[in-house]
Amino acid sequence: MNIIAIDGPAASGKGTITSTLAEKLNGHHINSGSVYRKLAVLLCEKIKIDDLFDANLEVECDNIVSEIMRDGVFHTSKVSDLQLYTPHISRVASKIATYSSIRKLATKIQLDTIQSCKTHYKFILLEGRDAALVAGNNCLCKIFITAHISERAKRRLKQLKNSKFSSIYESVLRQMENRDTDDATRFLDPLSVSGDAIVVDSGAASIEEVVEFLTTFILLKTSSFRS
Repeated sequence: MNIIAIDGPAASGKGTITSTLAEKLNGHHINSGSVYRKLAVLLCEKIKIDDLFDANLEVECDNIVSEIMRDGVFHTSKVSDLQLYTPHISRVASKIATYSSIRKLATKIQLDTIQSCKTHYKFILLEGRDAALVAGNNCLCKIFITAHISERAKRRLKQLKNSKFSSIYESVLRQMENRDTDDATRFLDPLSVSGDAIVVDSGAASIEEVVEFLTTFILLKTSSFRS
């Protein structure tokens, strides 16, 4: 089993690139962002977030973590991608990702998923904002996907226009700048480029070109690792 950690900021293209790579490599794609979003959905099903102060929200997150750990099962009711990517769930997921108990649980869920898949797939592609940290020294390679913030804002605007949520470019750009700052400055596991990662600018080439380059890079890395 080869673990490939793929990190990057919001709307950098890492999701599309990772899922396409997984198809080409016959690998399994684990999206850490979806884990945090599902935890956010679960939290919103139990409590009214807007009525809670940060301290109370952290306590509720601890309660949910204890419940999941006690039952030994990470479960939410069937959630569509549209639900996962609502602006409200995005805000809640970003907030709860700053809590230690949530981050520890999300890491455990990802590592458990890797263990359950290791006998079925040659490649595990772990995508997120701290995938390299989660996978640690078990990585075959670490990749950081980036793009200029103006390009990322355009992508997110297009994504929102394709859903039922409307927005304007300036608002999306401002939200993305705030999210970048939050991700880069949070106390726990801030978004950063691992020293041994390769950095790929998805705004400088097409998604197809990026995928072809990374496929070649990964296969060469696999070959050199075995030799």
